[in-house]
Amino acid sequence: MNRRARLAVATVLAGLGFGLVSASGASALTISGCEIKPGTNCPGADLRGADLNHAHLRGANLSGAKLAGTRLNHANLISANLSGASAAGASFSFADLGLANLKASDLSGASFHNAILGKADFTSANVSGGNFVHAHFAETRFNSAKIQNAIVVPSNIDHDRFARHFFFQGVYTHVNAYGNHGSCHGERTVVCTGENDDPRASPAFREGVHIQWGSFESSHNVFEMWASHKHTRENALHGTTNSNLGDFYVHRVGGAFFQDLGPTQRIMQRGHPGGPIALGIHHHSGFNSGYSINVSGWLPRLTNAPQKDPAG
Repeated sequence: MNRRARLAVATVLAGLGFGLVSASGASALTISGCEIKPGTNCPGADLRGADLNHAHLRGANLSGAKLAGTRLNHANLISANLSGASAAGASFSFADLGLANLKASDLSGASFHNAILGKADFTSANVSGGNFVHAHFAETRFNSAKIQNAIVVPSNIDHDRFARHFFFQGVYTHVNAYGNHGSCHGERTVVCTGENDDPRASPAFREGVHIQWGSFESSHNVFEMWASHKHTRENALHGTTNSNLGDFYVHRVGGAFFQDLGPTQRIMQRGHPGGPIALGIHHHSGFNSGYSINVSGWLPRLTNAPQKDPAG
């Protein structure tokens, strides 16, 4: 390309907000006055729709930047500051955002597919509709974040108690409904009233619990459980099971404890976030025979992540 042609290309790029800065034969990309390099200081920069795939922006200050639709796939954003950024629809697939600050940023509809998110902070961010499939979570925080319709499984979220806490609510109880603890009656449809004996149980099921299930022939494998200490169905889970009563597919929830929680999914294995709740139902014979019932799993949060970190 001759000198006149190079000048013509540079003029067009400058008009679009892009600049090519030459230094000893090497070129560094500059967009809207923001030099794309590690540690760059570009608060509020307008980088909307830019192609920054594979960009090296470690430690960069992009707080308040306009990043809607920007492509940052495979980018190095370790320890970058993107707080308050407007990045709806941006793509961070396979990017490394370890230790990144994304507080109060708009990341609605953004993609973090296969992104590394170790100790990234999404506090008060909007990640509604975001794609976190196969993302790598590790002490990743989403305190008070908006999470409606965000997709977080399959991923390693079950191995990060922080991220898991912000997207899912645990459900656990161990109910004894036999002997002196309670009772069960019925054959095709079984109704049990029992007591939880595990202090780690979910608050809704720490005292008396009613559980009811039926055969496929009589009740199409309907399974329900609710707290009985108030003699109401205030905190209740309604759904169905598979044929061996091992997987509990929750279709509907009710009560204050389950507020802002949705039905289980069928993506992951039972007992894991994104899968059905795991059931263990064991019959006890003898005087006042009945059942012991173990319930363990996760329900997805629907709109907002909790404000506080997980306990412990």
